[in-house]
Amino acid sequence: MPAKVPDLSIVIVSYNTVDITRRCLTCLSDAAAGLDWEVIVVDNDSSDGSGTMVSSEFPLFKLIQNTSNLGVAAATNLGIRRSRGAYLVSMNSDVLAPPGAFVDLVKFMEHHPDAGGATPRLVLQSQGKHPPFVGNLPTFKTDTLFALCLFHSKFAHWSNQKIFSGWDNCEDSCEVPCIHWGTCFLLRREVLGAVGMQDPRFFVYCEDLDWSIRIRKAGWKLYYVAEVSVVHLLNQSTKKGGHKMYGQMWKSRCRLIDKNRGVWAGLFFRSLVGAACSIKGIVLVLSSCFIAKRRAELKERLVLLYTVFRSILSY
Repeated sequence: MPAKVPDLSIVIVSYNTVDITRRCLTCLSDAAAGLDWEVIVVDNDSSDGSGTMVSSEFPLFKLIQNTSNLGVAAATNLGIRRSRGAYLVSMNSDVLAPPGAFVDLVKFMEHHPDAGGATPRLVLQSQGKHPPFVGNLPTFKTDTLFALCLFHSKFAHWSNQKIFSGWDNCEDSCEVPCIHWGTCFLLRREVLGAVGMQDPRFFVYCEDLDWSIRIRKAGWKLYYVAEVSVVHLLNQSTKKGGHKMYGQMWKSRCRLIDKNRGVWAGLFFRSLVGAACSIKGIVLVLSSCFIAKRRAELKERLVLLYTVFRSILSY
């Protein structure tokens, strides 16, 4: 007789967040109580003992121990391949799920058969307002504004206004055009058959956005579930990456545009970002000749621009 299919599979990718990963895993029993569930932890070659902690303290969870850092999407896919649940949660290791959270999310999906994916409300541990995480699809205009943020942060603000306008204060569950932060992304198993797993070319950033776009294109709907909240500790792995992670963000944005709007749109975006880096660099050098404060921070800012420039040249 074939083994019973679990109600829910929870896939968590960890990278050098041993204490936070422990807190995340400790919450899961209560969060999924009442469901038949399984947990797959994929450790991306952490150097802080995360893999050892999982195997010793949570022996009933499945552990995939990578020998190198494969990135978020590729590691998530390894976990998905080991999963068997009717529903799947792809979740960051810096998420704390309260009791009953996954039970309520699964019930929501069962009551909405048109839902391909859903995200709960994300809240910060400090109880501060979480950045917008659902919104409109990116457009040529929003990407152009985003590229220009290298000149001034106001351009990024205007880009985000167009993407998240009307979606930054949702009090009721509703269908959403796109899930931008797949921090706790719930899918039904049938969706994987229709759209496939995450695109491993996204090392970090935009893999969840790309997934959202593909789910919508396949005819499924995406939902925001206001009645279910999880705590997001925010960027516990990526904040340690510094300039490297910033470069990855730009590289992923380029790949997303290439994939969803074509090579010419991607070439325009890269050209605009490259021009912005060059002009901004020249302005910084010239201004440093006259402003002492600019001289003190010149090297750091030029390195950051160089990191962005290199990232957009990589396909």
